[in-house]
Amino acid sequence: MVRQRGSTRWVLVVLVFAVVLFFLFPKTRNRPLSLVEAPFVWATGMVTDGLDGTGRWFSDLWSGYVDLRGTHEDNLRLRAENAELAAQVMAQQVAVEEAGRLQKLLELRQVQTQPTVAARVIGADATRWVRSLLLDRGSSDGISVGDGVITQAGVVGRVTMVTRGTAVVLVVSNRGSVIPARILHSRQAGILEGGTRLTGDLSDLPEEALLNRGGVVAQLKFMHRSAEVKVEDVIITSGLSGSFPQGLPIGKVIRVERGESDSFVRVYVLPQVRFDHLEEVLVLVGTVPTLASPEHKDKGR
Repeated sequence: MVRQRGSTRWVLVVLVFAVVLFFLFPKTRNRPLSLVEAPFVWATGMVTDGLDGTGRWFSDLWSGYVDLRGTHEDNLRLRAENAELAAQVMAQQVAVEEAGRLQKLLELRQVQTQPTVAARVIGADATRWVRSLLLDRGSSDGISVGDGVITQAGVVGRVTMVTRGTAVVLVVSNRGSVIPARILHSRQAGILEGGTRLTGDLSDLPEEALLNRGGVVAQLKFMHRSAEVKVEDVIITSGLSGSFPQGLPIGKVIRVERGESDSFVRVYVLPQVRFDHLEEVLVLVGTVPTLASPEHKDKGR
């Protein structure tokens, strides 16, 4: 076994020596190869071909890695560009929607006969449903306690607290809100008070009556039991107070109850405005001329 290993070593040494001689003396390449040189030349060719193929393989591998790296960087760049474009499109959509809301607010402002102040909603109650709103305008803008607040959808509520730069608005469905109102089709008048919680079977009520309001709505009081009122009737301002002119929508009737021994009918009203969706409002600055005021009578002549 030792002799065989020694013989193998000598054969390898002779082969390496022959290859070295072949490359050191290039003149031998110009003459015919002998039988002894031919195997060495063949072995040398095999080795050089193998080295050349290995080099090409490594070169192709490196080129593929470089290309893959470049593709990955291009993908990252394209993703960043797509995200930036998506953000720009979203910003444009928000701007268009805001412009539409402001346009409607401007149209509403143009039909008002008294001074108004446009304001943004910057805060609301941290409860399940909205009870009051915080505006970014205050006494320095001419707003005072008692001023009415509206949107193009209808009445929002009244201002109950003012600082120089902010105002708190009590919405019409909250307890403490009192607005003279009437039924649109029958013209019968009553007082709309907020803070009434619906009880009993609520399955017949619209989803908006429960969503974000906790089942708290307004009630049109002091309506005689014989009053012409039904579900879906529209309730509007009567113009008998100094906060709102007549004819502004407040809400719709969602339930009518007539007790056998009751003198008045119970009329429950869902506000027209979704308070949790408000972003801009219009404040009616100053006292609105009422139907019974001398100023209103002079205008009617």
